[in-house]
Formats: sequence, structure tokens, C-alpha cells
Amino acid sequence: MPELRAALVREGFRDVSTYGPSGNVVLSSRPTPEGVAKQVNGLIKKGFGFDVVVVVRSHADFAGHGA
Repeated sequence: MPELRAALVREGFRDVSTYGPSGNVVLSSRPTPEGVAKQVNGLIKKGFGFDVVVVVRSHADFAGHGA
């Protein structure tokens, strides 16, 4: 997914990491989760031709999970 990562960086997202062919992405941004979802959906639609559902989870959503 290097093309997706590069497109997200060009769009202004920071700390972008993609995970294999799954399409999962971890990134840093200032917009709300809803704003990120809309922006990423538009980027994927325009750049790759796919209208996908984008699910955004914040750092707080993951707090307390894992180790």
C-alpha cells in the first residue's frame, strides 16, 4: 500500500503507516474522526477509483486495550 501511504502524506496527514494489503492505516491528524473519514474516503475515491467505507478510531478508542 505504498501508493495509499504516499497519497495520505501528500494530503497532509502525519505519521502515516499502512499495514499490508488490508488497507488498515494508522496516522496522526487534527481533524475530527468524522472529518478524517470524509477526507480519506474522498482521497481514495478520487485517486484510486474506489468508494469505500472509512472507519476511524481515535487514540482514546484504543486506550486500555492490549498489554
